[in-house]
Amino acid sequence: MQLWILSGNDRARAFYERHGFRADGVEFVDPASDGIVEVRMVLSAALKSEEAGNGITHQKLTWSR
Repeated sequence: MQLWILSGNDRARAFYERHGFRADGVEFVDPASDGIVEVRMVLSAALKSEEAGNGITHQKLTWSR
């Protein structure tokens, strides 16, 4: 399971971390929104599985029109 939070939203990040989610290093930047950055969080078991499967731990996504 995954979800997205705004970068810098420490309250949301802490809430989801208490429930087993961890940021996996993937960020999404939508240039149409003045460069607001969203951070993907995944359940920790899913993160461990993804890292073990392909070795990728950081990725940055950008939106283009």
